[in-house]
Amino acid sequence: MNEEEFTKSECKCDWCTDTHNEIKKWDTYVPVTNLQQRGLDVVRKIEEQVKIRRQIEEKNWKKSSAYSREAIFYDLLGD
Repeated sequence: MNEEEFTKSECKCDWCTDTHNEIKKWDTYVPVTNLQQRGLDVVRKIEEQVKIRRQIEEKNWKKSSAYSREAIFYDLLGD
């Protein structure tokens, strides 16, 4: 599974430091209870679904013509 790349910033503020620490914890997280395991399984399933949707959207976007892209753009704007 190709995961999104995380790049650690050089910022040392509390928020950035806490975020970096939580990412380390998440990468090495080992569930202890069945409830924790089920929660982790749900998160992984959602992440996989998001990844698949992004790949489909990217593939459809690349396949569409310039005219189709313009039509999609105006559809998103609502005329």
